[in-house]
Amino acid sequence: MYILPIISYASVVWWTGKKQHIGAINKVQNRALRLICAAFRTTPIHALKMASIPPANLFLDSTTKQAAIQFNKLSANNPVIQQLPNRWQVNNNPPQLAPPLPSLPASQCKSNTTQLLQVAKNTSPLNERIFPFLLPPWRHTLETDYVY
Repeated sequence: MYILPIISYASVVWWTGKKQHIGAINKVQNRALRLICAAFRTTPIHALKMASIPPANLFLDSTTKQAAIQFNKLSANNPVIQQLPNRWQVNNNPPQLAPPLPSLPASQCKSNTTQLLQVAKNTSPLNERIFPFLLPPWRHTLETDYVY
């Protein structure tokens, strides 16, 4: 259970579903399964699936989807949201601040999609936006002042 989060660190950035990635991760996971279950090297991996550890590709896909859901919790001023298309902006307004990195012209881009846009496809800007702090937590209003 501890191996997958460690070997998939920052997988949202690099996980694209390529066989090269999953092959290397499966080798590490298979070795860890044999150690966790105290099995011999010759024990088939299919027999060790009883350890209830999900396959690496499913774990990486779910991590990517969880990261995409987190986009709905970011403010409109966040640099990540500002790199997404205008439909992600609040009320379809353009970014309030300039993005931290300039965008390359379309002629210089090898493809017009990035890993950030691929992750953003797992959620929708139409989903409920969550703003954890409408007011700073130290500011008291009439609703938060309680009389005891």
